[in-house]
Amino acid sequence: MTVGHAARKIIKEFQTDECGAVYSVEQILMTVVFALGMLAGLAYFRDGLMQEMGDIAVALESLDQGFEYTIDGVTTTHTDDGTTLSDPLNAAPAGLSLADTPPGE
Repeated sequence: MTVGHAARKIIKEFQTDECGAVYSVEQILMTVVFALGMLAGLAYFRDGLMQEMGDIAVALESLDQGFEYTIDGVTTTHTDDGTTLSDPLNAAPAGLSLADTPPGE
């Protein structure tokens, strides 16, 4: 008996076994509940990911970009004017909008 033949035999026995069988309606209901849970979980994950990306954008924008160097006794200084992004509480992160509005509205 080959491995493939033994595997087919086990699968056939599994398909014909009725002990502990789950009815198709129960399977469909469980699948629907699982799919709805996944949908809600993925939406929550998307929102959290967008918030983190906005926080990273604000943090990178907040880095001090000023510098100073001296060449042959002449010193040149550049100071950063400040940040342009903000991340207020309960607002879209760093101005990123997740709204589904068609263009032109």
